[in-house]
Amino acid sequence: MEACPFAHVLSPMAVELTPLAMVLAPIAVEEFPADEEAVATVAILDALSRGRLVGRAAELTEAIELWHRAREGHGHAVLFSGEPGAVIDGSLATHTLRIDADDVTVRGLVFRNVSPSHVEDRAAIRVGAVHGCRIEDNRIENAFFGIYLAGTNGCRVARNELVGGVRTEDRSGNGIHLWSARDIDVIDNRITGHRDGIYLEFTHETRVSGNTSERNLRYGMHFMYSDGCRYEHNVFRDNSSGVAVMYTRGVVMADNRFEGNWGSAAYGLLLKEIYDAQLSGNRFVRNTTALVADGATRLVADSNVFEENGWALRLLASTQDASFTGNSFVSPGAMLAMTVGGPG
Repeated sequence: MEACPFAHVLSPMAVELTPLAMVLAPIAVEEFPADEEAVATVAILDALSRGRLVGRAAELTEAIELWHRAREGHGHAVLFSGEPGAVIDGSLATHTLRIDADDVTVRGLVFRNVSPSHVEDRAAIRVGAVHGCRIEDNRIENAFFGIYLAGTNGCRVARNELVGGVRTEDRSGNGIHLWSARDIDVIDNRITGHRDGIYLEFTHETRVSGNTSERNLRYGMHFMYSDGCRYEHNVFRDNSSGVAVMYTRGVVMADNRFEGNWGSAAYGLLLKEIYDAQLSGNRFVRNTTALVADGATRLVADSNVFEENGWALRLLASTQDASFTGNSFVSPGAMLAMTVGGPG
């Protein structure tokens, strides 16, 4: 029998359903015996597939149980969306939504209250090793991690607003977190109040564009071991330590704005142990140190503007074969340095 596709539209009635932890997984109807309970559950999913509004706790509980039982099945595209006012409140528990199926869309919801943990990366939206997800137009409030993709491929994270709780760095997670992902679009999101606004590790061929990441506890963006990515038209403002790009090859950083990252250990952009990077058309405004290059090999930096920074540029001796052309230093008394010390 063919697997059952479905679309779930969450209504404002569901605000009472807390704590709520969901797993979206493939559904195969033939896996379930034709008993009374299974027939009732399939009827619920059939209603969901026609887009009926669901807000009763019993129906959602049964659907969740079915998703758990069907995780090894083969499903179709899932749309999980919300009418104005729909809220999923984790009541400071674990993940509020976990996605383990391909082609899932999550749109127009408010996710709230995911508690910190020192042993688990809890997230408002946790996406596993799936393909084709779309996380769009959601608001996430007071979550440990906001949107967490692990082993994910070919997904889009767009136009979300993430507002972290005011915590210390060790009790805060990242806003948008990508680990071992590929071909991801992170577009037009706004992130504030997290440890790192955007974090990438072992992530490749990914595009980060049009985002605003500001007032985060550590980095506006932080990525490591992430080759072949592009970061364009983003604003990184008033983050405690600016932006850090580390241990990476072939990254393009163009037309971004690094602004207001000020403090004893702050910089607009740190490049550490990277190869064949391109830095073009960026603006560095009012940073303690605008750009630090520590082990940046074959860096090409052109047409960047450095304005009102403490230090405009610091090149450490470990940086080799770098090219700087057509850059503008417009600060009164702008300082440039080549040093043999560390970036601090």
